[in-house]
Amino acid sequence: MEQPNATLFTVNDVIPDTDYNIYVSPYNECGIAPFPPLATGNSIDDPAPVTLTSIVSDSLATSITLNWNDVGNENGYIIVRSIVGQGGQVETQIPGDLSSWVDTDIVPCVSYRYQIKSVNDCNGFGILSTNDLQALVTPDLSQVFTNSKRLDASKGFYPDRVELSWSNNNTTGLSGFRIFRRVFGSGDDFTLITTTTNTSGIYLDYSIEANVIYEYKIVGETTCVNDVIFSNESFANGFRKPSGIISGNVSYSGGIAVDSVRVLAESTDGGTTGGTGLYLDGNGDYLQTPNPTSTNQVTVEAWIKPDDFTSDFTLFDNLDNNQGYTIAHEAGNFTLRIGD
Repeated sequence: MEQPNATLFTVNDVIPDTDYNIYVSPYNECGIAPFPPLATGNSIDDPAPVTLTSIVSDSLATSITLNWNDVGNENGYIIVRSIVGQGGQVETQIPGDLSSWVDTDIVPCVSYRYQIKSVNDCNGFGILSTNDLQALVTPDLSQVFTNSKRLDASKGFYPDRVELSWSNNNTTGLSGFRIFRRVFGSGDDFTLITTTTNTSGIYLDYSIEANVIYEYKIVGETTCVNDVIFSNESFANGFRKPSGIISGNVSYSGGIAVDSVRVLAESTDGGTTGGTGLYLDGNGDYLQTPNPTSTNQVTVEAWIKPDDFTSDFTLFDNLDNNQGYTIAHEAGNFTLRIGD
């Protein structure tokens, strides 16, 4: 084989893993120079195919990790990824001598199929792996609701309803919400009252009774392939105002109106017309409760109606020897004082 002015020549059509004797000699119009010393060449074999051993999806990191056994006589791999049920594929070249690879270019709830090609200098197209593996990443819905993004319920603001409002950390990843209700403290199972796709985060519950505190629960949901996935939950308590508006006409015998007419209303179903509460006149009256068992945190909750919001008064007093807390109304504001 002649190759003028060459310093490199590739011999093709050789048998893999076979030794060849190579002679290179210069020539010109006067003839061929004596042969130089013998050189021995060997064509390496095709790279061995790999076997995929495992595949792991990570919802929190939105990634898929592919694992395999590293093979010999390869100097690189080609990751072949396709979407299950669709045509086309994406190939990604990575260095040899690896046994795992993390795919972060992932869309949740999409099923991916993976294969690997082993490549070397004599086979750049690659030898396909002996098997393929599939995986999908389910969305992480464990932090949809938090302390700052949660369900809230109105407490006596409206005479005919409880108004629920909520915010969350993953509106675009959810297909809807389920809202449940039960009587607070009853221990009954929650009852589903509505399923909504309302992205504004508002729901009005009119099917409630006065003088009853209700416990509400909300959970987000989405569909991943054929499965429904639920988020974490958020809870809130709410009730409606036990009052309403009564309208009608007062008629007089003889058609002559008189002063100081009193109209009385009574329940038609035998129920009570009033609520329950305590009236403290401020003259030594107080309600005593046990100290909480937890020393790290405490929750104080009450519904009050002061006679005079211009005066100062104490709501809770749990301060002893500069230990504890006090909640008071002072100079038109509610204040919290905490001891050492």
